[in-house]
Order: sequence, then C-alpha cells, then structure tokens
Amino acid sequence: MVDITLTHASVNSGNAVELNGVRVSYAWKNFVQGKSIIGINDINSVAQNGFESPLITIKGVWDIDDQTDINTAATGASGNSIICQKLLVDFATLQSTTAITLAVLSGVNQTALGGRPTAGYSSGANTLLSTINVSIKAFTIGFDTGISEGQKWDYSITLAETT
Repeated sequence: MVDITLTHASVNSGNAVELNGVRVSYAWKNFVQGKSIIGINDINSVAQNGFESPLITIKGVWDIDDQTDINTAATGASGNSIICQKLLVDFATLQSTTAITLAVLSGVNQTALGGRPTAGYSSGANTLLSTINVSIKAFTIGFDTGISEGQKWDYSITLAETT
C-alpha cells in the first residue's frame, strides 16, 4: 500500500489531499565539473559543484464520476479529499513562502520517501526527513474520450524539492 498526500494551509482548508499515485519517481542531478572531449577526457571529472533541486514526479489517475462537480473533490476511504483539477490548480497557483508538504509512505512498514535534512544535504551526514517540502513545477491532465466517456483522468505532477 502506498499513501501519497500533499498538504498546505491555504489549500483544502489545510487538510491533506490524497494522490492516487500509480508511479512515483525521484530524480537527482549533480552539477559535474568539466566537459568530456572525445579522445582526451572521455568522462567528466569526479568533482561536482552542487546539485539541482531533486524532482519528484507522481503519475496517477482519478475517477471523474466520483466528483459531484468541477469544484468539489471526491473523498477517499481515508477521509481525505482526492486530487482533482481544482486542487491541482490551487496548489500550482500558491503565492506563499510556506512550502507544500509531500508525504509518500510505502510498503508494509509505511517507509517514507525521504526529504531534505533540516541542516541541508551534506556529504555522508544526511538524516532524511519523513516528509518533503515541495513546490509544483508542472502538471498535466489527460483522458481518453473513448473510454467510458472520459471517466478516468490521468495526471502527472512534477514537484521540485524546496527548503
């Protein structure tokens, strides 16, 4: 079982929003020094000059027929609102200095996808947090009009980790 939620005080009255995630990916990219020159330097040096904010992509689906209207999210078995277009737009348009909180719990032991340590990332001394502060970088929604009149809506959310 995987539990995925987004939370922010200004969205959904501060209550967690459930993401029916089908696939979660976490991407890290270092800034590596030097450029490869074929025949001279075939690979980059091992030195790195920092890293980009890690990106988390969540792909999922929701049943549009569970919503009563465009502005009312369906309620999941957990009692949380289920992600929908209105809530995605609410998260994406936040003008806040407070980060959105992402929680991804997976497996029998509900192990968390780890977030940035309180003191920041450092070589060999990272105690990851059980939630991740994020902002919405992009999202897409799609559905096939030929399958049950577009009942199942697919979505993909790209989140950037923040401090």
